[in-house]
This record gives sequence, structure tokens and C-alpha cells, in this order.
Amino acid sequence: MCFHKTWMSKGRYKSRWARYVDVIYTFVKLTPPLLVFCILLTGCDRDSNSQPAGRLQGTWLLDRLGTGINLGVKLHTTTKVDSDGRYSCESVATSSNRVVRFICEGTWQIKDGYLIDTVTNHSDTNIVVPWIVRARIVQITDQELAIHDETNSVDAIFRKAKE
Repeated sequence: MCFHKTWMSKGRYKSRWARYVDVIYTFVKLTPPLLVFCILLTGCDRDSNSQPAGRLQGTWLLDRLGTGINLGVKLHTTTKVDSDGRYSCESVATSSNRVVRFICEGTWQIKDGYLIDTVTNHSDTNIVVPWIVRARIVQITDQELAIHDETNSVDAIFRKAKE
């Protein structure tokens, strides 16, 4: 038998206090299901937390100058992304006295506002794969992808190539 029912008599409350106890009991009884419902609603949106890479499909170009220890190095990268997020990438890094070319493969995925880049194959045998890079998406449009790699303090803007 519930505590609050001892305070009631034929649907009427014996006192104002009994009414408050009943309201509090009802509130406590309904709060957990309501809380679960609200949590489930926040997870139900048109764009899920893990989005397919179809939005990323196409050829993306990245041209940037190195900073820090890579100061003066020009990097040009061409990344071709399939509809399922798999990509192939070719990069050329040019400094005043050296040109380094490398290729890699992997997957791109958008999750929780981040671009998750999982490198599964790399031409540099010193790179341990899989190598996962997580960068915050600053802006994404049909023609531009701006990211910020918080680990390495690197900003990059990919531009979609005209096909």
C-alpha cells in the first residue's frame, strides 16, 4: 500500500498537506519515464550522430603551407571519396630542397561534429596503420570542408574539385 493513499479519503484530501504529498508522489512516479522519453527524443533527429559519408563524396583538394617545424613546406593533397566514405589520397609536400610524394587509403566518417579519418594503407612504411585522426568540423558545405585538428593545432580547408 502506498504511503500517499493513507492520506486520502474517497477521492478527497483530508488536508492540504495530503494533496501536496499526492502531487509530489505523482511527480516522482512520472519523472523517470519522462526523463527517459526526453533523452530518447534528443537522439531522434534527421541527421544521426554517425552520418554516412555520402555528403563527402567527390574529389577534395587541400593546399596549405606548413607551420612550426614544417614551416615553408607546401602541401597539395587530392582526396577522392566514394559514397561509402572510402577514399584514396595522393599528397605532395614541397620544400625548398625536397619533394616528397605519398599515397594513402582509408575512410572518412562524420560523427558528432567531427571528421573521423581512418588511414588503412599508407605508402610510408613507417606509418603504423590503422591511424585514426579526429578533427572538429568547423564548416561543411557542398563545396568546402573546414576542419580543426585539436591534437595537432592544425586548421585545414578542403575545397571540392569541379568535375
